[in-house]
Amino acid sequence: MSGKLDGITKLIEDGEIVEASTKLREHLSLQPDDIEAYLLLAKIAKMIGNLELAGDLLAKALKTAPAAVHVLLAQGDVMVKLGREPEALSCLAKVLEIDSRNGEAHMALGRHYAGNFSFKEALHHLQLAAAVNPTLEVNSLLGHVLVGSGRFDEAEKVFQACLELDPSHGDTLVQLGSICLRRSEVDRAWELYRLAQTAIPGHPEALWNLGYICLNTAEPITSCKDWLDLTPSVLSKMVFALNYQSDLDSDLIAAAHREWGLDQTKHIPHLQLPTRRPSLSGGRLRLGFVSGDFCHHPVGRFAALLFAHLNRQKFDLYVYDNGSPTDPVTERLRSLVSNWIHIFERDDDEAARLIADDRIDVLIDLSGHTVRNRLLVFARRPAPVQITMFAYPNTTGLRAIDYRITDPFADPPGLTEHLYAEKCIHLARTAWVYWPPDAGIEPYVTPTTPSERFVFGCLNNPQKISPASIDLWSALLRSLPQCRLLMLTLDPTHAQKARRKFAEQSVASDQLWLVPKTDLAGYLKYHQHIDMMLDPLPYNGGVTTCDALWMGVPVLTLAGDSYVSRQGASILNNVGLSEFVAANPEDFLNRAREWVASRERLAAVRCELRARMKQSPLLDYVAYAEELGGVFEKLVLQLP
Repeated sequence: MSGKLDGITKLIEDGEIVEASTKLREHLSLQPDDIEAYLLLAKIAKMIGNLELAGDLLAKALKTAPAAVHVLLAQGDVMVKLGREPEALSCLAKVLEIDSRNGEAHMALGRHYAGNFSFKEALHHLQLAAAVNPTLEVNSLLGHVLVGSGRFDEAEKVFQACLELDPSHGDTLVQLGSICLRRSEVDRAWELYRLAQTAIPGHPEALWNLGYICLNTAEPITSCKDWLDLTPSVLSKMVFALNYQSDLDSDLIAAAHREWGLDQTKHIPHLQLPTRRPSLSGGRLRLGFVSGDFCHHPVGRFAALLFAHLNRQKFDLYVYDNGSPTDPVTERLRSLVSNWIHIFERDDDEAARLIADDRIDVLIDLSGHTVRNRLLVFARRPAPVQITMFAYPNTTGLRAIDYRITDPFADPPGLTEHLYAEKCIHLARTAWVYWPPDAGIEPYVTPTTPSERFVFGCLNNPQKISPASIDLWSALLRSLPQCRLLMLTLDPTHAQKARRKFAEQSVASDQLWLVPKTDLAGYLKYHQHIDMMLDPLPYNGGVTTCDALWMGVPVLTLAGDSYVSRQGASILNNVGLSEFVAANPEDFLNRAREWVASRERLAAVRCELRARMKQSPLLDYVAYAEELGGVFEKLVLQLP
């Protein structure tokens, strides 16, 4: 580059763009074939956002020097930014005709093919680019494509090479963590995600996967502050994970939910809704239900019961589906609702406006902080009355949600109200109703004899088996060495870890009966081997507890101080089995031992369990729908 162009380059670096442009045009009037001057003008055009001009200037340079590799590369980059891919690919192809080992061209082509999920072509070019110049950028993209191709061992080697170039490269640490997680190397994955979070505070994928680990492996954390240190805005999935932690008290967990709610919504304005007072004597109230689980899922099964029994002369039902997998339950639900709207592809503002335009009177959240939730739609207040119910055993943390539906057993009045951002509405008996499985498998109630081993069980998702559960159940098994515990496990690695944790509590190996997760029929048949279930803590079973009672297996629970740890107490009281509700750990152990010593009395309870369920409020769908419908009507009448 000439000395004059060096001076102009300095002007550009100093931000003197107008003067630099003037001098470059003067220079080109004297030397119209100087391609470096065109490159500098194109650079200025890109700086001011005029990509079309940049492309025209580079095209003029290429007329003078059609084989100038660096100009072809610059033109290819501009064409990509303009979305003119054929012209970009033509430029890059010409570069490789001139220089088949040009690393920049191979990198650009690799990026193009990776973006189109053409992994075979992407790998070809990225491997050539890495052979020429193994930069951090090249290796990082190559590693991503290898992961996308399912070649995880090769990807790991490439990402390790990235760390040699930059040991604190956040994205690389996340990718290595994900590879470890696939191998069930949870401790290593946790370490890598935390390192990524340290390198890039608030890294979304690192945070998401840290939440996933705690949610799916029940890994303990020491305090609520551990979560808040990860990010100023506690992510929804991580808030959900707090429910599984047995070393946090309910007030700290509630505080984390409220922190999430305040931080996530502080810049979200409420919609201005038109005044609408529906006539309860003539018009129907419009009820909107929001979830991503309108399928064979506890939410879908509950919704099917509710939709079938709500009075259609009073209520018009709208479903806002956030991406539910389609199955027979979905089809059944669709047949019960005339207004089914998909919102998965709509952003929060658009979805909220849609709901407001539908003039929904009562909007009901059936997700809480579970997967596929749309809580930030509720934050915009698209309906005058907003409620959360059933799907989530804690507060949403959102002030924009007015009420949560509960019952006097799960949330005894005066005990738990301070934990919720919403106002509690206590139904008379139960907060939800139960749809039994239809698999044709009957209860097995032949009592064990004193010579047979009494079998405790827990068929809840293994993520609920917290350290507190293990401590309590280990004390029980140590005191009853003739008894066994049947539990579900996720995979062999998880089973090995479970055995180790119980061994650390001096539980004999032959007292554990670990079985794999299976299909519905297999899950129900497991009940036939169990004398009495143990409810996990602090996150009790819900539908799983009802399944056990339906299959003739009583459940022993330890009632806690919040809904998440009182679901068992609610279900058992609704079935008239308060003798299976313990007040404290010592009471839990004493009750368990008494039932082991009273096997004939236990067998008598088991024989009548299914009949008790059928006669309980849990299966009285008509009364439940009538009571809940009355709540909806009352809340709308109270509107100003």
